Amino acid sequence: MARSGARRHSIGPALAVSVLAVVGLLLAAGQDTGWYRYALLGAVNAGLVVALGLITGARMARIMSADPATSPESQQPQLGDARDSTDRPTQAQLNAQLAGVVAAATEAIVSKSLDGTILTWNPGAERLYGYTAAEMLGRDLTLLMPAGCGGEEQDLLGRVRRGEVIRPHETRRVRKDGTVIDVSLSMAPVRNESGEIIGASAVSHDVTADVEAARRLRIEREQLRLIMAEAGDPFLSIDENGRITEWNRQAHQLLGWARHEVVGRPLSETVLPARYASALKRLLDGDPDQLLDRPATMFARHSAGQEIPVEITVWRTRLDGPPSFHALARDITARRRIEQALELDRDRAVVTAQLKSRYLAMVSHEVRTPMSGVIGLSDLLLATPLDDVQRKYATGIHDAGMNLLIVVTEVLDFAKLEAGKVVAKPVDFEPGRLLDEVADLVRGAAGEAGPTVRTWCDPRVATPASGDAGKLRQILLNLAGNAVKFTPAGEVVLTAAPEDAPGATGVRFTVTDTGIGIDEKRQTQLFEPFTQGDATAAEGTGLGLTISRELVAVLGGELRFESRLGQGSTFWFTVPLGPARGTAPRPAAQPEAPAVAGDGEGRVLVVEDNEINQIVATGILSGLGYRAEIATNGLQAVKLAAANDYQAILMDCLMPEMDGYQATAAIRRAEPGGRHVPIIAMTAGAMAEDRDRCLAAGMDDHLAKPVMAADLAAALTGWATAGHPPADDPDLRAEIEARLGQLRSTGPDLGPRILAGLLRRLSDGAPALLDEILDALAHDDLDAVQHSAHQLKGVAANLGVTTLAETCERVEDAARSGDLDQTVAAVTELRTPLRATLVAVETIAAELASRAPVG
Repeated sequence: MARSGARRHSIGPALAVSVLAVVGLLLAAGQDTGWYRYALLGAVNAGLVVALGLITGARMARIMSADPATSPESQQPQLGDARDSTDRPTQAQLNAQLAGVVAAATEAIVSKSLDGTILTWNPGAERLYGYTAAEMLGRDLTLLMPAGCGGEEQDLLGRVRRGEVIRPHETRRVRKDGTVIDVSLSMAPVRNESGEIIGASAVSHDVTADVEAARRLRIEREQLRLIMAEAGDPFLSIDENGRITEWNRQAHQLLGWARHEVVGRPLSETVLPARYASALKRLLDGDPDQLLDRPATMFARHSAGQEIPVEITVWRTRLDGPPSFHALARDITARRRIEQALELDRDRAVVTAQLKSRYLAMVSHEVRTPMSGVIGLSDLLLATPLDDVQRKYATGIHDAGMNLLIVVTEVLDFAKLEAGKVVAKPVDFEPGRLLDEVADLVRGAAGEAGPTVRTWCDPRVATPASGDAGKLRQILLNLAGNAVKFTPAGEVVLTAAPEDAPGATGVRFTVTDTGIGIDEKRQTQLFEPFTQGDATAAEGTGLGLTISRELVAVLGGELRFESRLGQGSTFWFTVPLGPARGTAPRPAAQPEAPAVAGDGEGRVLVVEDNEINQIVATGILSGLGYRAEIATNGLQAVKLAAANDYQAILMDCLMPEMDGYQATAAIRRAEPGGRHVPIIAMTAGAMAEDRDRCLAAGMDDHLAKPVMAADLAAALTGWATAGHPPADDPDLRAEIEARLGQLRSTGPDLGPRILAGLLRRLSDGAPALLDEILDALAHDDLDAVQHSAHQLKGVAANLGVTTLAETCERVEDAARSGDLDQTVAAVTELRTPLRATLVAVETIAAELASRAPVG
């Protein structure tokens, strides 16, 4: 028993020191969780000397049942505690607390002798290594050592023998199931009461996940390093604060900054221009992810101060901490130079196209003016008694003029198509009637000895539809005209039928002839400009089929053909047609039925500065039953229009002193309410923009020179009643009267006379605003158009007129977009609702005034 007591006396202090060593290792390992750390600190401060190595079964029970009065350990001096013993926990209580601490520790806590024999093995060690205490007590740790690490344990114990405390370091161990894990190991010597080292205590925990994460990080950094080293483009990285952390050689070469000059410095102080500071802040804040993972063009600052255009792609990485941002940049200086050169070439091409269009318009005007005299005078001459020779010569002059007109028209059409200025303008029409009209026109060219011309329209497409009837007519006239021209005998058939495809809304138009056909060698060149299908043909420009193909493309189709030499040809195309929209064009008068004078004197004012064209116009009008008066410039026209009541005015556009556009605006300003004299442009300007400009200036129709008698008759007949006030629009009146009702509700004293005056004042400024719009449009000042249209929209809103307000808004939107052609088209639509509004206002105001009491 004495020997046993002596053993307890010698082991107790030694293992107490072991406990202190373990406590120190745990504290050094960074444990800082609540009661666990508090208990360890308490153990150190109280100087507890316990045999924690005996935390197994009977050994712990024997220590816990030891009598403190007779136990040698009770005679050991206590450290740093002067309180009365009655205030302190008993030794057994402290031992039990510390035993609980070690048992609850998540770390593996192991004590061993200097030869490596395991003395203690806590539950944390069991969880970490998979062995129970019974399996490990009395054995050494070679069981846990991986292959090739057998000498590690002896090396560690040797260092402990020398009194060294081994700080946490990473090593590897083998679990019972054979799994190799990474652990963080700490070890310290255990001393007896005399300070002699008698053992070692070790604390370890699993760091496999940490090691794996570090390994992945090393791999990623190595990959990043390889990317940086091998990338042909500049590469850089920044941290979450915008400081540069990586910078490769290519970045140095491009931007001039050496690595040591930029790493650690803010991006905004080095390569990033100040104007991008807000974008960088949003990127670092994680706001706009649209800045990530996609190329963006920007400028970077060179170390010498100049800016270099770059294309940069940014991506973000995050590994258990703040994000990092990485970027690959590419110098796009050369690409920008190419783009700028292309933009310059494009601008030059646009300017060239504009100059070309102006030149062609000028040529057209200059050719059409004398041609108008040639064709017009020959027409008048043919209407007089002539002998056969004279008629033959006059007919030759007329035909030559018409052929020249066709040439000029085709060249202009080709130029407009080439410039992309031709767009579809859908209206309602009947496909069957269109075929009949085309057939009637080409039958005259066929003559009695020529081919038979007939049409067929499938009943399924005979109803009205919406499409560009004008362009379809031009295409079919060209195809049918060619068919008649190259079919000496036989027939030419024009057909229209629905497209074969299921659910399709297109209509297939076909022109078939039994003529001479086209040689196979020439078929490949048929649609090339200035090429003719028949080498023997000496007439035409060779542009007809080219123009037809382009027009079909504008309408959304493709012109195709089949032909066999000596057997004839078939041309066809399919274009989409929509349902009728109620936009049918005004029916033209039949050319054979000349217009007759209206209820007035039947006088027409001809505004023309060219004497020959004056003679032609006077002769045509005389033949149609009108009496013509002449004005040689715009100023004379304004004076005559103010002093006389004309059935219509035929207005040339380019004249000295005052042109036709200015004269029209002045005539419109001077017109009294309810009066609107039709003004028909009769000008050599034959392009679409010429027509739009005429209509925008206030003219009602447009005839291109040379003017044919049939065309002029149709225009005068169509506008025969235009000088009368428009029919009363009940919807428009209802809108204005509803607005009057709102005004009455604001003041009970608003009588009829006051309301009439108020209504007139609200509308007084509208004509002047329209003049401002037209004047601004004439000078291509879209900003002024937008401003005046906005003011006119306000007038319409004050009057409560929806249609006029919506039309003004379309003008405003078109002007804001910068599209001159669209603005002209929108302004063209403005005059009709404005005129109707002013007439309705005047009518309602007159009715109100008539109801006002007298006196």
